[in-house]
Amino acid sequence: MEILLVVLGIIALVVAYFCFGIVVKFFLAWWILAFGAPVLIAIGIALGWVGAVIAIAGFFALLDANDRWHASEIYLALERKVDSAFYLSDI
Repeated sequence: MEILLVVLGIIALVVAYFCFGIVVKFFLAWWILAFGAPVLIAIGIALGWVGAVIAIAGFFALLDANDRWHASEIYLALERKVDSAFYLSDI
């Protein structure tokens, strides 16, 4: 029975390792929107119709910034490092 628990523990650690890598890769790719969207939502709620227009324009600006981030050399280098550290390219 202990062997089964050890094997299940090792499998759980491997799955947790890959899941952590996926979360890191997700936040690396979408951190601009993750931090900017709540601020824009607060602006939209606080300022009424004017805030809603500002929030929509800001969201499109965040999308553009996120698209430029995905095309940058820094992001591509970090993505390769995350892929190699967590063996995500093998999936």
